Amino acid sequence: MMAGENEKDLLEKIGRTIDLLREDNVLPLSLIADPNIFSLELKFLFPRTWNFLAHESEISAKGDYVKRYIGPYISTIVVRGEDDKIRAFLDLCRHRGRGICRAEKGNAVYFRCPYHFWTYSNMGELISVPLEEEGYGKNLDKSKHGLIEIKTEVYNGFIFGSIDPEQSLKDHLGEFSWYTDIVMKQDLEVYTPQRWVGNFNWKLGAENFAHDSYHTAYTHKSAVDLGLPLMGPKGKTISQKGIQFVSLKGHSGGMRGAITEEEKASHFRYPYIYEKWDPKVLDHIKNVLTPEQFEVFSMAASSMRWNIFPNFSFLIHPMGSFNPKTITQDFPYGFPTPWLHFKIWRPISESKTEILSFFAVEKVASEEAKERSYWAYLHAFGPSGMFEMDDIENWITITQNSLSASKTGREINLPYLLGSHRDPIRDFVWKHGDEIGIYYEVTEHGAKSFWIKWAETIIKGAEKYGK
Repeated sequence: MMAGENEKDLLEKIGRTIDLLREDNVLPLSLIADPNIFSLELKFLFPRTWNFLAHESEISAKGDYVKRYIGPYISTIVVRGEDDKIRAFLDLCRHRGRGICRAEKGNAVYFRCPYHFWTYSNMGELISVPLEEEGYGKNLDKSKHGLIEIKTEVYNGFIFGSIDPEQSLKDHLGEFSWYTDIVMKQDLEVYTPQRWVGNFNWKLGAENFAHDSYHTAYTHKSAVDLGLPLMGPKGKTISQKGIQFVSLKGHSGGMRGAITEEEKASHFRYPYIYEKWDPKVLDHIKNVLTPEQFEVFSMAASSMRWNIFPNFSFLIHPMGSFNPKTITQDFPYGFPTPWLHFKIWRPISESKTEILSFFAVEKVASEEAKERSYWAYLHAFGPSGMFEMDDIENWITITQNSLSASKTGREINLPYLLGSHRDPIRDFVWKHGDEIGIYYEVTEHGAKSFWIKWAETIIKGAEKYGK
């Protein structure tokens, strides 16, 4: 750590940030990518919260597994055992601590450490040790040296893991689950994620999905000029305005183009995205959602997105399918096709993030609809997506400036004032209460909630484990 700046000093700085955000609507730039603060995140944030690991459809058969991470270093094996139970284990041999899983996904009856061939069942039991009798006599009790299982909970097919969570997954999601269920309740087929590394801090991706509809028309102006975000016939534009829903637990999201300040939320209808869905999918979604949840889904004219704290983001967006069969004069980029994807912003360091980008589609969709949706997603996001690279360029330079501020001691406060002049919508018809605030977009309330929860989690973690 920098001279004079020990862990206690950093924790006090993080604590002051809560007051800065609540009272002055500012965030110190240095907090974003300070390497010393990153060390606190590794100890007090990621092991204590719920981290999305995998979707059940990725490990649908007995023995199926994927290798996923909590933070940069905690490697886990998420596996469906021979007893059909889903578990997550530390990727760590109990003999010498070597990682045992060398593939990112596969199917295995057992896992064998390459070092000394200690072998484990896919339910975590140590089942074979070379030279067991000759080398250990009766001193090795294999039942005490199985793989180390971490805490997991499955929510609507989404598998979360944690080393030592401060609360249950249900409590972690809280009232915000009413909104996440709009996607998570659907019977999804999840494709193997695309993976790449960007030179930016993980919090910037999470914050962006939590609140930032403000940047879309500007950061992605080249795509806007091409007409790619247009969901309807050529020349029809979509408003930036919409609704943002914000949880005190650090989750946030919203929809664009659905509602304006002049329109009454309890009566306005703008069924735009969902009209482009495969009819089979639409029937399925109507069946699994409540009427009120389907109303939210149907009102998202331009997009829906949210971030589940800390680093699990969703986006539903329609754009041209780029399918030559559907290109017309009105739809020069192909018929508007909705797609769903979600991301893990996995921290590698204070200035590097591995992005795991998952495409998901409803199992009931036709093969033609799945293909159209997938190609629309690939053109927009992923390592070659036209929107993805725009965003990452922003985050790279923010990270560089944050590193400069943290290392030189030149503190710069960033204003989080957008939307602060507006009160929450009190008579909103959808789920809200003491835990959820509803705001008109554009606004930065979601970002402030994210940062406050980030600070609170690190401070509580330090109080419990820092002694």
